Amino acid sequence: MTVIHTETHLTSDPVYCEDSAYFNVALSNISVECHIHREECINYLRENKVRIGDLVKIGGVFITETKPEQAHYLNVNSICLASSDGSNNKRRKVLHDDGVSLNASNNKCVSCVFRRLDEHIDQRVRSTLLLASNSTLRRSSNGIYTEFTGSFSEYFFMIYGEASYVTFMISQHLIPNDAIAEEFHKQRTEMFDNVTRAYTIFTEMSYHGINEAGLNNFVSSVASLVEKIYRLKQFYSVHVPVGLVIDTTVPLPSTIYHNYIKE
Repeated sequence: MTVIHTETHLTSDPVYCEDSAYFNVALSNISVECHIHREECINYLRENKVRIGDLVKIGGVFITETKPEQAHYLNVNSICLASSDGSNNKRRKVLHDDGVSLNASNNKCVSCVFRRLDEHIDQRVRSTLLLASNSTLRRSSNGIYTEFTGSFSEYFFMIYGEASYVTFMISQHLIPNDAIAEEFHKQRTEMFDNVTRAYTIFTEMSYHGINEAGLNNFVSSVASLVEKIYRLKQFYSVHVPVGLVIDTTVPLPSTIYHNYIKE
């Protein structure tokens, strides 16, 4: 067991199941499932409408089990929003779509397996499949946009994972002084704001239908995110492992791609 106290982002909405709550957070360049059983923590999640993309301060114990289906998870004993304006979460509009709901019907917890790059961890995450197809990245001929033909949850993990990897490497190894650290923190905040904005726009369109304004706003958010990730990678000379490509092409989910790119 390992005690963990960190500041990170949620990579899935909380799922409430009887007297427990489950969600995922980003640790390094992977997503780890969290379990909460403390009533005060569960109440905090509900009251503040904590959801995917939120920055939180979290404390708990990293558990390793012998059972394959529960190999690794974080048993959380404290959690709070890290942003100073976290109270604004109470005024958020609660969004629903066919694959995502903050209140799981009949208190049923739904999860599925995503095999991540780290060979030692099989994390379970709640299914948020907004697009049903194989997980592949298809390069387009225009050289600017790429079609991601996997599910939206897989797409979200891809763009979030790239941002998390670059910012983690920079924060751990490459910042030489406080002035640069302050500027980097500002850029990191802007980057994850883009991630949250893109997720919110897609969720709204999945519920209300695709429209031109939504398409333009989604593409603009992702394009800005990609540009920021690439600029930081180049500026700090971040080493990218074999198999991970970070460039200036903009990946788009199939639904967005075929409605935005008129081929």
